[in-house]
Amino acid sequence: MEDKNKRYNLEPHIDKYVLGSGWIEGWKDFPHLSTNGIRRVYVAQPTIKTPNKDVLYKDLDVISTEHHINLFIKFEDLGNYDTEGFQLKNKINFTGTVERYTRYNGTEDFGIYANNQSTLPFRINRLFLSVKESSQSIKDYINRKRVHPEQDDIDFLNKFALREIVLLYDELEKTGNYLPTFNMTFDDLLGVLRGTMKGIESLLEDLELYRELMREVKNAKSKRSKKHRIFRINKEETKNQLRRGLGF
Repeated sequence: MEDKNKRYNLEPHIDKYVLGSGWIEGWKDFPHLSTNGIRRVYVAQPTIKTPNKDVLYKDLDVISTEHHINLFIKFEDLGNYDTEGFQLKNKINFTGTVERYTRYNGTEDFGIYANNQSTLPFRINRLFLSVKESSQSIKDYINRKRVHPEQDDIDFLNKFALREIVLLYDELEKTGNYLPTFNMTFDDLLGVLRGTMKGIESLLEDLELYRELMREVKNAKSKRSKKHRIFRINKEETKNQLRRGLGF
């Protein structure tokens, strides 16, 4: 006899990685399960899709849209999920593996066992925003809106951000189709990393050129100041010494 509550559309996808999105209808915590506990989230109207790193979630192939589904998340992974806290009716985007489980009444069903969802898109965007913020004091200095740039900002861009971009790029390359594409695809994220690196390198070059210009201006002012002093000195011998010191 067919179980009307069983999610048969998921059966061909057992042990397969999927992406999904729905609304939180409720949850129950099981502290004694797994190593540190599991939260079973009742997700209403979830749409389950086949992953593809090159396609946004909204355009992915649909596996099924269910009335509801059980999403099992380890306590330590709760912070990785794209939701503003676990509140009723909040939207939740999730990734995980389709698995078979046994209900309390002994019947079987299929649910999603959430993985440690990649936070790579979030971390790439966070780095981009940090670079944008740190770049402002340098831009203001170059545009003569401030006397000095913040050395901490220069160090952040030069010593941390450039290195972090390389690490994030390596991680992105290895992620493959395990990339959650709810907001950005592989190419989108790659573009952010490349653009951010180019922007940092260009800004640091502009900073060095501007500093060199300021040194030249300062030296020129110093020479003009010394030259002016020559004509205020009465002794010809002292004048000649200054001229030789200035190279003429």
